[in-house]
Amino acid sequence: MKKTPLITLLLMSCLTRVNAQLSKNQLEAIVNKYANVYMSDSNAVGLSVGIIQHGKKYFYNYGLVKKGKNESPTNKTIYAMGSIAKTFVGILLAQAVKDNKVQLTDDIRKYLKGNYPNLEFNNNPITLVHLANHTARLPESLCKFPSNWQSMNQEEKYVFKQRYNREEFYKDLHTIKLDTLPGYKYIYSGSGMTLLKLILENVYQKPFQELINQYINKPLHLSTTKELLNTTEWGNYAFGKQDAAIVSHTKSIEDMTTGPGLCSTTGNMLKYIQANILAINEAIKLSHQKTFEDNNNTMALAWRLDEENSTIYHLGTGWGCNSICKFSPKYKTGIIIFVNETMNKKNMTIMANNILEELNKNSGIK
Repeated sequence: MKKTPLITLLLMSCLTRVNAQLSKNQLEAIVNKYANVYMSDSNAVGLSVGIIQHGKKYFYNYGLVKKGKNESPTNKTIYAMGSIAKTFVGILLAQAVKDNKVQLTDDIRKYLKGNYPNLEFNNNPITLVHLANHTARLPESLCKFPSNWQSMNQEEKYVFKQRYNREEFYKDLHTIKLDTLPGYKYIYSGSGMTLLKLILENVYQKPFQELINQYINKPLHLSTTKELLNTTEWGNYAFGKQDAAIVSHTKSIEDMTTGPGLCSTTGNMLKYIQANILAINEAIKLSHQKTFEDNNNTMALAWRLDEENSTIYHLGTGWGCNSICKFSPKYKTGIIIFVNETMNKKNMTIMANNILEELNKNSGIK
């Protein structure tokens, strides 16, 4: 019996994997199936989906950029990514480690001006990695919101946030009292990530946006990923049911009451996802390394890990948008979803999970 050469077997294996990928029509049918379910909800306005499969990018858009305006979103429509921005902070922290400017185990007080004896528990200090994996025991926000916050209109909230500047943030940081050892228990903290953003600015002596541009945007060619938008960029924003004039005005300041935020497009975010899938540099690779695990959470540097399904992900909410960014280095697949409403985060997550599961199932990789 004639044996098949090893090189032929390897080529056949590669061809089998390629053939196992979903075709363009199959992929479109899958996305349409789940997107139509999502868009059938009365709260839905617009939906943008970006998918990457073995380096190939696909874009799908549904609904409207703004309620009442006959304009569909595109891969250049701008959305707020909310807490997905924390993953950018995680990569910048990893970059600082690779630049030998910090160590993950450094006491954060090394990078703060003034004395903070409160930022430790039984002589165990909060370290940089604790901020990055939400185990520092800092609250979601340091800010003490007014008792009538929920009844305040958008302009009133804007005035309050305008007054709550960096000085107020640091003042409230002095009042924190830790309830247990840092690194021991998970508690999601926007203020912890904001503090990490400020520390990185101090380390590099550069503003956050400049760091994003230098280490992420320019290398990855992300032209529209930024904290604050200019007039032209607001013209491409997915307002949904919101008043465009009010949103563009009230979101024009650095918000210290919540975690770091960025805006982007599906076009930009697929480049970001591809860089993460391939772990194109040491900083990105480090940002994916597990740093904490309990029964409900497995954390890297800001990224959440789903080890059972070989995926890395983060969700976000901000400026009237929900979002999810999820990818698998193993299967070479990824998805970004933006919607311009904040009512259906669960349904959006289910949609993303279902689409990515079908992608991975048909990737040809076991």
